[in-house]
Amino acid sequence: MDIYKKITLKILCYLDEMNNEEEFKNSCPGITSQEYLCAKVHPNIKPKRLINILNGKAKRITLSELVYISQALHIELTEFFKD
Repeated sequence: MDIYKKITLKILCYLDEMNNEEEFKNSCPGITSQEYLCAKVHPNIKPKRLINILNGKAKRITLSELVYISQALHIELTEFFKD
């Protein structure tokens, strides 16, 4: 498995955790974590590009995209690279 697939799996894991958190459900009712992420990174990452990243169809993920995603998810950038 290449690094891009591992990063995609980490992002999906964090999104899944967000969907299950009561705090997220209370603060953002009626919206999924994917929709939240899309809204947070929108001017910097287009929705279609984000969908391609989350589906694993993106051949490469830039560092700047990872920075925007990590900021939106409120996690450290280094979390994407840990095993």
